[in-house]
Amino acid sequence: MEVFLAALEWKGFLSLSTNEQIAWLRRVAQHKIIDQYRKTGKMPEVALQLVEEIFSGDKNEDPEQKVIKQEELQQLQVAIHRLPPLQQQVLFLRFANGLRCVEIASILGKRDSTVRVLLSRAINHLRNTYHA
Repeated sequence: MEVFLAALEWKGFLSLSTNEQIAWLRRVAQHKIIDQYRKTGKMPEVALQLVEEIFSGDKNEDPEQKVIKQEELQQLQVAIHRLPPLQQQVLFLRFANGLRCVEIASILGKRDSTVRVLLSRAINHLRNTYHA
C-alpha cells in the first residue's frame, strides 16, 4: 500500500514508461522492506508452532511418534538459534518469506553470490548437526 501511495505522491511517476514504472515500484518496495527491518531493530522470527504442522503428520500417530517428532522440532530450533544471526536471517527470508536469493541480497545489501554461500553454509550446518 505504501509503495503505491509513494507512486501517487511522486509527480514524475506517470512520465515513466511502463517498464520504468515497474522497476521504480520494485525498488521502492525493496526500500520499504529494508526500512521495516531497520525500524524493528531485530530479525523477525517465525513461531515454530507454525512449523509443527509439518511435523505433526497423521493425527492417528501413536504418542511415541508424536514425542519423537516434537523432540526433532526442538533440536532443529536449537540448531537454528546456534547459527550466526546473518545465516538465521537468510534462512528466514528464504524459507519463511519464500524470497529468492536475488531478493534477499537486495534487502540485505549483499551480493547474490554471498547470500547463496550464506544459505548453503546454514543448510549444511543444520544438516550436519541434525544427522550427528
